[in-house]
Amino acid sequence: MKKIVKSIIITLFFTLTLIAGMGYSLGLSQSGVTVTNGDELRDALLAGEELIVIERTVHMRERIRIDSNLTIMGSGRITTSNIEVIRDGVLTLDGEIGISGGRVMVSGGAVFNMLGGSITSGERYGVVVNSGVFNMYGGTINNSERRGVRVERGGTFNMHGGYILQNGHGGVYISGNSTFNMHGGEISDNDITSLRIGLRDGAGVRVESSTMNMYGGYIINNNAVRGGGVSLSNGVASISGGEIRNNVADERGGGVNGESSEIFILPDGHIAENRAGNGGGIAIAGGTVTVSGGRINENTARDGGAIEAAGTSRETNVLIHGGEIIGNEAGSGGAVDLHGSYVRMMMHGGRISSNSASGRGGGVRLRSGIFEMRGGYIEDNNANFGGGIALFGTGNPGQEPKLEMWGGLIRNNSANHGGGLAASNFEAIINLHSGEISQNTAYCCYGGNCIGSNSIDGGVALGGSAIIFIGEHMYIFDNHPNNLPNIPLISIIVAVVVIINIGIFIVLRKSKKASAK
Repeated sequence: MKKIVKSIIITLFFTLTLIAGMGYSLGLSQSGVTVTNGDELRDALLAGEELIVIERTVHMRERIRIDSNLTIMGSGRITTSNIEVIRDGVLTLDGEIGISGGRVMVSGGAVFNMLGGSITSGERYGVVVNSGVFNMYGGTINNSERRGVRVERGGTFNMHGGYILQNGHGGVYISGNSTFNMHGGEISDNDITSLRIGLRDGAGVRVESSTMNMYGGYIINNNAVRGGGVSLSNGVASISGGEIRNNVADERGGGVNGESSEIFILPDGHIAENRAGNGGGIAIAGGTVTVSGGRINENTARDGGAIEAAGTSRETNVLIHGGEIIGNEAGSGGAVDLHGSYVRMMMHGGRISSNSASGRGGGVRLRSGIFEMRGGYIEDNNANFGGGIALFGTGNPGQEPKLEMWGGLIRNNSANHGGGLAASNFEAIINLHSGEISQNTAYCCYGGNCIGSNSIDGGVALGGSAIIFIGEHMYIFDNHPNNLPNIPLISIIVAVVVIINIGIFIVLRKSKKASAK
């Protein structure tokens, strides 16, 4: 019996030791202090507590200032005017803790870590970062009067998880040489279309004179007048992961709108299923869009299903080195629409394919400016006029659209007029130095040309004022006007002779029968 008791005692001792080592309290209060009202919270802050636990709603009228290391956790809620993290302070929210009625302000060298919980119905903004750092790993920021998060004066916002949604003036606002790094999480369901002019850009993210790096996460289901997902002004956006999807802009840039900005689409970047008046995926006016990888697909717009570039008053560039622009739709410029004297597009690689336009340019429409093609593929696109490329000028002197082709393939496109390439009656300049235009189809009229007087089978249809140069290394072949196969002339002659002879035989036979009666 003594041995059994001794064995139980030893086992109990080791069990308790193991449990203690694993951090279980066995009914003892956990480290830190639990507060139940505003006075206790104030006392805990003044005492410099590093862990405060809140399991019920705590009201505190005055602002809370934090300049040391503090973690607040629990399942309760703090209602207060503001929480300020200043100097070298570090505030961490964990668990299901909620903050309402005020905002979290981070300034100086301070850091705010949000691991969970929620910030709801914030005063003007949910979180304001003024030269500090905000790291968001979880939780929700929603129903703020203005933006969910505002970052300014060189501040940094690193988003790894969580949700920013349904805020009055949009999700995130970055300004004053600040940085937004998005690694994960979701910015969604922000609608700013009803706001006054000046506040209706960038429902998901608005970037002014700052930088946005998107490595992952989702910017989805946001609505604005310009820049449904993201809007940039004198900013830089680098998209190398994640998705900008299903955003809407009434005017320009369903996914991204840029003005005097730089936009980079890198491998694994994805802009899809966005809608806008112009530039379903991306709209740029001043600055550059560079596509080196990733995918821009299934966006829709009136002009420029994937990309609309407007160089009317500022130099605007579209550079395509790789990636895929596929399955987009528009009235004109199924994939890309270019206009303005200061616009230039250069294509060195990548693929523009399976886009469609009910009007002009299933792949690319060029109203003015220059398109220089040195590589890549424009294929399987469809339009009424210019299945692959349409040059449709304005008729204004000095604004003639110009195509310089030095390489690449324009193939297997289709249109009623000019399966591969079409130019309108207004002046256009086309220099085909080298490359290939092949296997394109025009459905209407011989040569795919019902508009002007010149044609090069189904591949190219030219208006009467178009100026064209074809170099010795340029190959145009196997294009099909009127959707007819290339039948040898002798075969056509033989077929016609046979048909005529059959007709004569039938007539003579009928005449013979009539005479016999």
